[in-house]
Amino acid sequence: MLAIIVATLVSFFLGMAWYSPALFGKQWMSETHMNKMDAAKKRDMKKGMGKMFAVQIVCTLVMVGVLSTVFNGIGVYSVGTAIRTAILIRVGFFLTQGIGAMLWEGQSQRMMTIKAGYTLVQLVLSAIILVIM
Repeated sequence: MLAIIVATLVSFFLGMAWYSPALFGKQWMSETHMNKMDAAKKRDMKKGMGKMFAVQIVCTLVMVGVLSTVFNGIGVYSVGTAIRTAILIRVGFFLTQGIGAMLWEGQSQRMMTIKAGYTLVQLVLSAIILVIM
């Protein structure tokens, strides 16, 4: 359970860094049009930020918990196998969903790439943490 909590926290802080202005935050804000929000809408969004962070942490906890269950179920015990399995999960499930969003929901390739990169790094780091702890 400790590994799941640590991987969840690492994922959360990775997201904070990934979507910060120093990395991909400016591009993400441009793609989501958040950079064009009026002051009132920004204020309203900030009011709900605590709840949004809480929900995101729970979602990440569930994702890492499921990844741990999959690893235990198929016998993933080495870092190399964990990384390969995380990449396969990323490509097989998340990438295919991202492409669907790009095709059917009008999401830009740039947005899909930003999110795909984050999820890949998130899964690989979580996989490593799960097998070394």
